[in-house]
Amino acid sequence: SSLGNHDYYGAVEVDLFAGWAGAVAPGIFADLTLLYYYYPDAKDSISPRPHSFEAAAQFSGSVGPVQPTVGVWYAWEQDALGGRDNLYLFSDIVVGIPKTPLSVKLHGGYTRGAYSLASDRKTFDWAAGLMFDAGSGVHLGIDYIGMSGPKLDDYTDDTVMIGLAVQF
Repeated sequence: SSLGNHDYYGAVEVDLFAGWAGAVAPGIFADLTLLYYYYPDAKDSISPRPHSFEAAAQFSGSVGPVQPTVGVWYAWEQDALGGRDNLYLFSDIVVGIPKTPLSVKLHGGYTRGAYSLASDRKTFDWAAGLMFDAGSGVHLGIDYIGMSGPKLDDYTDDTVMIGLAVQF
């Protein structure tokens, strides 16, 4: 991705990842991933270097029109995180509205550690939205997204996001 020549990260972020996804039981799916965030043009004079690792696991399924997901992301203690670790727990639920192409989406998450801006290093985030299945793998959505803790203008403000997803 492009970072716009950030003082710490440089202008480019490269995300490398490896993982496995598949069924672990009838109707239950797992997605296990190891991620590495690499900044090839980070400033050599800045320490610590911003490169970091993170591991993720999420489990999902469906019960009729209800599709729950639970997951955890963990970044262990690293120089890039100021010698701290970070834990993110989340849960999502999508509920299809019968006889319509609409689904309601709800999300809740909890962060403890280096990625939280709060003084106690704990942050809650949430989202609520609506998704429209336009057919042929095309989905349109609108979400309201918010979080607890200190606000940084244009960075952590509550917001409305409109999205388009295409599956193929």
